[in-house]
Amino acid sequence: RPLLVSNTNRDRIFPLDGVYRTYSAVQRVYALDGHEADVGFNITSGGHVDTQELQVHAIHWFDQHLKKEQRLIRNVAEPLFEPAQLKVFQELPSDQLNTRIDETFVPRASAPPVPSNWATWEQQREAWRKALLEKTFRGWPSAVAEIAPQKVASWTKDGIELTQFEFISQEHVPLALYCLKREGLAEPQLMVLNPLDEAGWTKFSASLAIPFATAFPQAEGNAAAAADYADLQSMLKAQPWVMAYVAPRGVGPTRWDQEPRHHTQIRRRYYLLGQTWEGMQVWDIRRALQACRAVQGEWATPMWLQAEGSMGVLTAYASLFEPPVKRLDLHQLPQSHEPEGPALLNVLKSLDIPQVLALAAEKSQVVVYDSGDVSGFAAATGRALQWPDKQVQARTLPKGEK
Repeated sequence: RPLLVSNTNRDRIFPLDGVYRTYSAVQRVYALDGHEADVGFNITSGGHVDTQELQVHAIHWFDQHLKKEQRLIRNVAEPLFEPAQLKVFQELPSDQLNTRIDETFVPRASAPPVPSNWATWEQQREAWRKALLEKTFRGWPSAVAEIAPQKVASWTKDGIELTQFEFISQEHVPLALYCLKREGLAEPQLMVLNPLDEAGWTKFSASLAIPFATAFPQAEGNAAAAADYADLQSMLKAQPWVMAYVAPRGVGPTRWDQEPRHHTQIRRRYYLLGQTWEGMQVWDIRRALQACRAVQGEWATPMWLQAEGSMGVLTAYASLFEPPVKRLDLHQLPQSHEPEGPALLNVLKSLDIPQVLALAAEKSQVVVYDSGDVSGFAAATGRALQWPDKQVQARTLPKGEK
């Protein structure tokens, strides 16, 4: 079929060299069958915009290959209808597939049976891990420097010590790690890493904006944030714990332009690199966990991971590829990657969130809060394989409690 490749010379989304490379490859295919004249190439001046020059040339192409005629186009290309006049349906048909047609392109894996013995489980576990590394997280860096968190600053206020570290997740991706503990605490008995999504970062930074304004100059405290900090302060003074917080890439201090169109364009670029934004956040959580262990030094302190929502799912994935932590506390998890869970390449070809929790629970105690039956497969697996009684727990918090 006749094919016209049209573009402008300053299109930032479709750079000229890539457009010409595509045209050249297609032109060679057409030439193999003697159809060189049926593929065209048109470049006009401009950015990412449908110019008059592009439109007029397209009309010439339609005349030549559809009408089989040549004519002089005297008028500019102008819209003949207002957008509202082109509306087809008052309401979309109930059986429409357009909004979810992508779900049908590749079959998703069916829900697996609960393993009946250790041999079956080990075989399934290794198959899932292999698929994740080869098809979902293959975009992770193949070589990175040993983690070496650097202390940026430390502040003390009302008996609480805040220390900010910086670590390199991968080249050109520096991230901050914030550690809070009771002033003078020399030998903590527990360290809890909290990976934060945007809502979590906003709440965390607001809660510390008043007592530690220098560390969070852009955050704004309020009465609710002050109450959150009072609860945190009370807990840290009562318990010999270190609470650590990290905002993976694209969140908080490294947040992108949140204008929806720009945000979508950035996320698309990850796919061009064989990644997703969320897949690389899993990597960031892994590196943050490594940074926490480096900060611990000789404490040999047990580690917990705590997160909620989609970030809780990403945290569970990160735990699969690091040494075991003592416990994962995961709040309000989605039931599946589709439609509400985080976007990870190819993941539903192999497994879904319930199976990820089972993989995590083999290594660490998993406590899931307010998340329906998403932990059901993990609990059933634990019973079948005789894991400890409380290895997988599902809890519901009283309303208003966190």
